[in-house]
Amino acid sequence: MTAGLPKGFTVRPVAMEDLKAAVALFNACSMELIGAMQHDVDETRVEWGTPGFNLKTDTQVVLSPAWEIVGYLEVWDIEEPHVQIWSWGRVHPDYKGKGIGTYLLQWAEDRTRKAIPKAPSGARVVLRHSALHQDKPAQALLACGGFNLIRHFWRMVTKMDGPPPTPVWPEGIVVRTFSPEQEDRALATAVRDMFKDHWGYVETPFEEELVRWQHWVKKR
Repeated sequence: MTAGLPKGFTVRPVAMEDLKAAVALFNACSMELIGAMQHDVDETRVEWGTPGFNLKTDTQVVLSPAWEIVGYLEVWDIEEPHVQIWSWGRVHPDYKGKGIGTYLLQWAEDRTRKAIPKAPSGARVVLRHSALHQDKPAQALLACGGFNLIRHFWRMVTKMDGPPPTPVWPEGIVVRTFSPEQEDRALATAVRDMFKDHWGYVETPFEEELVRWQHWVKKR
């Protein structure tokens, strides 16, 4: 028995061998909340392989007595200067209300404290976690854990009744396929510049950011 979890439930880091089972958990949650399967095995594999992200130290899964993955949480602490730590997790709809989310959130806080010695002296280190608007239990859990609501992000969609019109580009603008080997540095620089005035932006070492961009572009 693991402290804070029901009898017979255990925890451990996730492994690549758990990929399909973990994605099945994620999609069970998204189907309950929004009626759609949001997660893909290949995309999750790429995400788990992000340089600097360590499955053994940055994730936890909760296993039922039947050895099913019923809870998951990941903590992202891969960027200098280690002042913004992100966490994300899910609990299977059939296992909510058993203390699994509380256990995982407490683990995330403990894991985040390990970032404090890596941050600049005197800097504030924050843990951020998001929840879907439909996920009221997760919002209540975060509020009980001392989290404050500070931001909403909206996903905007449009319904189209036909193909879009052929675009007319300004003179001198050319649209073509991206060439990773020749333009990855330029792309990383452009994205970095775009987000400099974005809420919560913290500049990270460019070369480390470039390596992550190269990973995402080449592996997807």
